[in-house]
Amino acid sequence: MKRFKWSITLAAVFSLIVFFLNAAWSGSLTPCEVVLKYYHALQNQDYKGASECVSREMLNDKSKEEWAETTKKMFEFGKVAITEVSATPGLVSGQEAQVNSVVNSRDECNKNGLIEHNIEHLVLEDGLWKLDETELLDSTKP
Repeated sequence: MKRFKWSITLAAVFSLIVFFLNAAWSGSLTPCEVVLKYYHALQNQDYKGASECVSREMLNDKSKEEWAETTKKMFEFGKVAITEVSATPGLVSGQEAQVNSVVNSRDECNKNGLIEHNIEHLVLEDGLWKLDETELLDSTKP
């Protein structure tokens, strides 16, 4: 009887370990977390990291490496700097989601900065949320 209880306990512990490891390894982020990860990667000039957050459509027939290099060149040319980002969850419907974001940035043309209010459109690809399009609602100077 003790052997049976030990087997059940061991099986339960093993199941819990597998469950938690699977959750940790899945990398499954919410749509809001994906948007924040994307903008924080851009803010930190981690263009490869940002490329992990975008959809196949947004990659525009480029590899993630090509997209990252193109984005890096655009940011460098325009002297773009993202200074602050916030995001709030929006509508989730099946394979699509929306996130409301506010992005503060500066660039060569707007040295005093801009505050952009966006709706971020995401799609579910291979079980992961990916940024598919940024819809600019309005842009104001601070």
